[in-house]
Amino acid sequence: PGSLNSHQGLEVAIGAVASLRDSEPSLRFLIVGDGPEREKLISMVRLLQLEDRVCVQGLVSMEQIAKIMSSIDLGVVPKRKDSFGNEAFSTKIMEFMAMNVPVVVSRTRIDEYYFNDTLVEFFESGNAEDLAEKIVALMRCADRRNALCKSGTEFIARNNWDVKKQGYLDLVDRLCS
Repeated sequence: PGSLNSHQGLEVAIGAVASLRDSEPSLRFLIVGDGPEREKLISMVRLLQLEDRVCVQGLVSMEQIAKIMSSIDLGVVPKRKDSFGNEAFSTKIMEFMAMNVPVVVSRTRIDEYYFNDTLVEFFESGNAEDLAEKIVALMRCADRRNALCKSGTEFIARNNWDVKKQGYLDLVDRLCS
């Protein structure tokens, strides 16, 4: 879910779905959001004949996105490492964790700083084949998915707004003094 910008790397995820077309017939990929890359992504889906596998849905309400995110099997955050995405923290990762959804994440500087292999499944940024391999591995290993969900839930319990709010407000107060 979110803005459909080039740094999000969604074409990498579409490429991974294309490479799994024959081996994983049940695989579906849902993209929710809008932005400058929307038409390019839709064209790529058509070109690769993935209309039955990839759905590019427009904007939905926050309530709808929460319901969608809680109902999926796997979150994918395919940000590009060679651009803004290498430094920009993606709240989607924590949102998936909060929904008890395991997450496959592009190996970027920022995400390696905050997360590790016990929290997310990393793949090489920009590499659709590596992403495809990680998706299949998670599809086939319930124990790994469950471990990611458990550690993600614990991470959220230690790092949510209720826990971090006072520290943030104290920091703002010190900076404004």
